[in-house]
Amino acid sequence: MSLTLDAGCSSQQGKRRANEDSCLVITPSTGQYLDYGALFAVADGVGGMAGGKEASECAIRTLRDEYYAAPETLTLEHALRDCFDAANRAVLAEPPVGRATTLSALVLRNRRWAVGHVGDTRVWLYRNRQLTQVTTDHSRPYAHIGSMITRACGLDVQLNADVQSGELQEGDVFLITSDGVHETLDAQTMAAALAFDDRSAQKIAETLVLQALHAGSMDNVSACVARVNQLPPETVSDIGLSITALPIRPLPKTGDTVDGFVIGERLHSGRLSTLYAAVDNETGQQVALKFPNPRHADDAAFVSYFLREEWLGKRIDSPHVVKTITLPLGRRTALYSVMALHNGETLAARIKRKNGLSVYETLSLAQQILTGLDHLHRKGVIHRDVKPENILIDTGHQVRLLDLGVSRIERMDAGSQSLAPVGTPSYIAPEVMAGKEADERADVYSAAVAIYEMLTRKYPYGEIEPFTHPSYNHFVPPERYNPAVPPWLSEMLRKACAPDPSQRHPHAADFAAALAAPAQNILPQRKAPLLERIRPEHWKVLFIVSLLLNLLLLLFALLQ
Repeated sequence: MSLTLDAGCSSQQGKRRANEDSCLVITPSTGQYLDYGALFAVADGVGGMAGGKEASECAIRTLRDEYYAAPETLTLEHALRDCFDAANRAVLAEPPVGRATTLSALVLRNRRWAVGHVGDTRVWLYRNRQLTQVTTDHSRPYAHIGSMITRACGLDVQLNADVQSGELQEGDVFLITSDGVHETLDAQTMAAALAFDDRSAQKIAETLVLQALHAGSMDNVSACVARVNQLPPETVSDIGLSITALPIRPLPKTGDTVDGFVIGERLHSGRLSTLYAAVDNETGQQVALKFPNPRHADDAAFVSYFLREEWLGKRIDSPHVVKTITLPLGRRTALYSVMALHNGETLAARIKRKNGLSVYETLSLAQQILTGLDHLHRKGVIHRDVKPENILIDTGHQVRLLDLGVSRIERMDAGSQSLAPVGTPSYIAPEVMAGKEADERADVYSAAVAIYEMLTRKYPYGEIEPFTHPSYNHFVPPERYNPAVPPWLSEMLRKACAPDPSQRHPHAADFAAALAAPAQNILPQRKAPLLERIRPEHWKVLFIVSLLLNLLLLLFALLQ
């Protein structure tokens, strides 16, 4: 499924001697333009200068040729800036000397839009029944001669074009107008024309132009309309572009308001990020906000870290994984993640508080941990940092996995080079420490180490320090530290912590099932009826006693 649009354009001379406006509408469905998306533009030759028509046509032609010849590796913003610079050079280079033109361009590609702009033509966005002016006029009013253009193609050797971008929504309607339209029609009138869903984009453009002429416009009048009917499926690159565009700002303080979130107490500080409690003023919901550490703002890992959490937040819906909340388009003005807030404690805190956990509590929590991992694995996600610090137990005793920023996502990492081991060495699987890519069995290993720690407060191969070459030859049975650990559980952990990944359970669900079956022998069960509680070897004695009693009763009856 591709981006589906309805587009149209109209331009008329009006009361001017010539029409110096030029328009562009390209909505490719096949061929070389398809991967670049749709391109719309309106250029208006600057009045009072010779060659206004030639200037607007030159700018539109150069914009088109340069954009569809740009390297595919460029971002939309980069490509538009290069195109505007090329249009400026072209207008300056061709005669007549002294000509200039405004230029507003719109690109719609995949699930994103981008706008480039110089002059007083305008780009508008009609969304949710609201019309918003996207661009800002580059003009200066003068008392006796009216407004003068301060930025346009052909005015200066260096052109500083405004470029901005955002995410599309189905139903969006974009409008590009020359000043002959928007200086005659107010925003309310234009919004009313765009509100007709049953009208084609071409009809809306023609209606706006005719309305401007009938309202007395003394200038050329032009309008381009593009309606987004259907969006293609979201890709990783779409999210990456939206994340990359957000700035990294200084950490907030308690009491600050960020994009409508009132910042509360600091919950956690780490090398890469800081977590705060917050309240969403728009919904009243209590949330957690994760901000990147500004000291590492140049670290490329930030984009990857927050991209993964953003991508997963839109796809993972599990009661055992902390949910990342997707914000409405345009609300977030800085780089941070929003997550559901759950009161409770980490597994690490619980192990320390209780000085280790009972076998029963360990098995109960282990089932939830492995269920959460199974949900991730079924979505093609490897957690890669399973440890007690990244496992939350809320006040309802529900387990939730935290910190998916370093996860391996199949759709995002397919074909990429193996990443360096991440996480705490004592929990990292031996094959990952040796440089191999983490898979489901690596998460099974990490979970098994966490389960071992719940029971013993120790590690199966001892604590492993960073930058060392650990040995995995001697597995320490957990019952050595905790005699309450049954032999079957010890063997289960030995298997799950096997140095050879082929010897482990291949899936988290398999490990959970193996722990659940023998666990029935020690977990609390319903009290069985008396007949079920009698051992088989006792049935013979009871039968003899019953037979003798019956014989005595029979004899007593005969003697009466």
